Amino acid sequence: TIPDQVVDHNLEKAGCDCPDLRVKRLIGIAAKKMVFEVCNYAIAHRQHHIQGLPASKRKALKNKAQTLEMEHLLMALRDKGIYLNKPPFYVSDPKK
Repeated sequence: TIPDQVVDHNLEKAGCDCPDLRVKRLIGIAAKKMVFEVCNYAIAHRQHHIQGLPASKRKALKNKAQTLEMEHLLMALRDKGIYLNKPPFYVSDPKK
């Protein structure tokens, strides 16, 4: 479960004052459910991605441990109606 302190912090950050512990715990359960659903969707997107690969690459990926990749996580969040963009990654010039 999500700790009450984490739920309290996020509620305060959002500007909500909720003195009822039962409501806070219900919010924690709902957040936990959403996290699990997004993770399951990300795994499904990964499996779908693997099925589209050539057989040689597919076999190599099936033997590796499953990892949650940002690409699949973003697709899973879009399925839930949450649109995020990865910030561009800048590398400083080592010569400077």
